Amino acid sequence: MSYDPNYQTLEVNSLNIIRNGEKIDKLKTTDFNVIRRELNAENYIYDGSLSAMTNISDVRVGDVIEYSYTIKGFNPIHKGKFSTSFSLETSQPVGKMSVILHSKKPLKTKLFNSEEKLKVNKNNRGFTYSYVKNNIPAFEYEDNTPSWHISAGLLDISNYNNWKDVVDWGVTVFKDNKNLSASLKKKINQIDNNEEFEGNKIKKVIDFVQNDIRYLGLESGIGAYKPFHPNKVFAQRYGDCKDKSLLVATMLNKMGIEAYPMLVNTYLKTTINDLLPSAQVFDHCVVKVIDSEKNELYYDPTISNQGGTYKNITFPNYKYGLVLKKGNTKLDEITATQENLVEVTDNFLINKETQSAILNVTTVYYDSEADGIREYYKNNSKTSIKKEYESYYAKYYSGIKSRETPEFLDNIENNTITVIESYQIDSIWKPSQYEEKQLTADFYPYSILDMLSMPNEDERTTPYYLTYPTKRKHTTIIKMPGHWEVENSEVNIDNNNLTFNQTVNYDPYNYIITLETTFKTLKDHVSVNEFEKFNQGLKKIDNSIGYSLWMYGNGTNSSVKWASIFGPILFIILLIIYVFIAVKIYQYDPIPTVESYFEKNKQIGGWLGLIGLGLCISPLRVMVDLINNPIYMTGDWIILGGDSNSTLSMLLFFELLFNTFIIVFYPLAIILFFKKRSSFPKIYSIFLVGNLLFVFFDLLIANSVNDINVFDTENINSLLKVFISTSLIAPYLLFSERSKETFIQRLKPKKEEV
Repeated sequence: MSYDPNYQTLEVNSLNIIRNGEKIDKLKTTDFNVIRRELNAENYIYDGSLSAMTNISDVRVGDVIEYSYTIKGFNPIHKGKFSTSFSLETSQPVGKMSVILHSKKPLKTKLFNSEEKLKVNKNNRGFTYSYVKNNIPAFEYEDNTPSWHISAGLLDISNYNNWKDVVDWGVTVFKDNKNLSASLKKKINQIDNNEEFEGNKIKKVIDFVQNDIRYLGLESGIGAYKPFHPNKVFAQRYGDCKDKSLLVATMLNKMGIEAYPMLVNTYLKTTINDLLPSAQVFDHCVVKVIDSEKNELYYDPTISNQGGTYKNITFPNYKYGLVLKKGNTKLDEITATQENLVEVTDNFLINKETQSAILNVTTVYYDSEADGIREYYKNNSKTSIKKEYESYYAKYYSGIKSRETPEFLDNIENNTITVIESYQIDSIWKPSQYEEKQLTADFYPYSILDMLSMPNEDERTTPYYLTYPTKRKHTTIIKMPGHWEVENSEVNIDNNNLTFNQTVNYDPYNYIITLETTFKTLKDHVSVNEFEKFNQGLKKIDNSIGYSLWMYGNGTNSSVKWASIFGPILFIILLIIYVFIAVKIYQYDPIPTVESYFEKNKQIGGWLGLIGLGLCISPLRVMVDLINNPIYMTGDWIILGGDSNSTLSMLLFFELLFNTFIIVFYPLAIILFFKKRSSFPKIYSIFLVGNLLFVFFDLLIANSVNDINVFDTENINSLLKVFISTSLIAPYLLFSERSKETFIQRLKPKKEEV
């Protein structure tokens, strides 16, 4: 049983063991020890509270412990103002929850998440407020629920009328008319005289209080609310949040700069607007500064080693704060401006002979991320940092060792920190889980993986917490020892809560694979209604994030030698066969139907001009496709098909046959077209119909191979375009008068035709 001895007394009323329906009084035979526990000492806060403890003798299995106690006393700092809250549900079942308050004056009350009503009775002695509920089941808190969300039952009570009442109380508590000490005045004058620019004065004061006044809270009694005078804080060189904030405001005010302490809650965020106005709703104190240009600036003096100028010093995302300025009636809404970006660039150089790799990492931290890493580096030795970094990367790459101590480059003014690291990896390859004698190398954007937390459920009843604001950009550059089969790809996820993009690009000339991954949160939570879509996106990220390479155990990569030899030979053989077929097609020489009214030697025109233009562009498009995706010329299609997927192998071979054919066919068609050969309409119409069938069946087979629906909007539109063009061009070539008049030339015309 804990209490503050500065203004409270504790009286234990009863202590019983209930055994088999009989009460055994243990109060008279039990001694209490009063100890000072200081449960917040690890946070450098000492509140002076005491705890009365006892060990009860002769407690047996099945006994019920019943006890009651009274704490008397009220912190005089509140000056008669009262506010508190009661949790109405806990993680354990409760047989009976009873809250009763007696007050001479009416209280403001507000219930959250409760079907029970608060009963109010008025009599000659004042007001009685009562809440009673029986058999309350255990409340199950959902994982990753934001701290500001009120999930369980809560009773909020206050006799503050509004936020102005809280401001008036706070202004009085923080006010102290004692003159400043000579030493503090000297420090203020030193900064004021040495710095001409107002912004530099603000920055100097913030730096001094953040870094030279250490954080330590002595918060017993009224010390939990009333700050020590700036003279004392300056002299002793320590203080808690309100001590440091008042010191900052006092120093700036003496320089003619407008500044005020501001009360905030570090975890309630926007929920503070739903609670009743009170002083006890706040757990932290910061500073608001208004410069001569009327810029509203916010600073947290308890954070140390912050970089940036006076205008861009990072301020935590507290959302709302109450400025202790006389006449203020409302909370300030604070908008987060920083992105908290971290940019990571991994450079892998893979050794062909030893299968080892060198990893060079460059990381740039911005905003609060820079502040955090700066604090980390100042509080840890280089040796411990080196070991900790090695342990971190060992989760992803076994046998990794630092080649040198991480280098730390700090740009204080821009508040960016660059960390440069270098590592040796004994073997980047590990046995594959899927195929014997196969090795894999996995590459992860670990800076983004650290931000992802997969939900344990598919549905929720409370919001899902997101770290906000945060942004990550992770680039992985892999220098391969030779050519590798890499398919360029891109994954995009963009919803109301986050954005994710991952691209894989391969430079076949320099053997470089580049994996670029970006991640950004757009809000601090996912609403219940948005959770299903968000979770689907998160699963897609989990399935696609990172990249894997594979090779055989003998050191050959995916461009297997026989495939790299056989593939191009097969491609050339097919070209020769198709050239032979093209010659035969060229010799096809049907007799045209020539009517008496046909114009002799009619020139190509009308819609035929557009058909000819499209025909001339087609070979260029084919060449671009071959350059961008040369798998059919190099034989890589054999590797992609592999032995385990016969359907994919059939599909790729099917594509090889057709794609090789069109390389030969388009030049043939252009020759026939411009020679106005009588065979052109029929030959080209047959090709168009064949092309349509190829596109359709190619998509159909690909759909079964990939296990995903390839009949998406883009592919459906492409198929529709081919269908429409075939439906228009083929009939026009075969049946239009213009086509019949134009394409009448023979390879070997008869004498009478000449």
